Amino acid sequence: MKLVVMIPAFNEEKSISKVIKEIPNKISGIDEIEILVINDGSTDRTAEEAKKAGAHRILSHKKKHGACKVLQRWLRRSVDHGS
Repeated sequence: MKLVVMIPAFNEEKSISKVIKEIPNKISGIDEIEILVINDGSTDRTAEEAKKAGAHRILSHKKKHGACKVLQRWLRRSVDHGS
């Protein structure tokens, strides 16, 4: 089973690394853990810091949509595409 940890982020360059590094590498019963950062229109270096910290995928929006809309959109997309 694959676990995708989705992290919505807006101007979190100072804290995103700590958040990512606190996610365990292994969880019993989970075959794969993927870290997805959804950069919601940040104007700082959130995406770059997330990549350096080990995020597997970073999806960036040019403008801010808000955490709820971002999570709903990507959850719906994941279900529709079976990822």
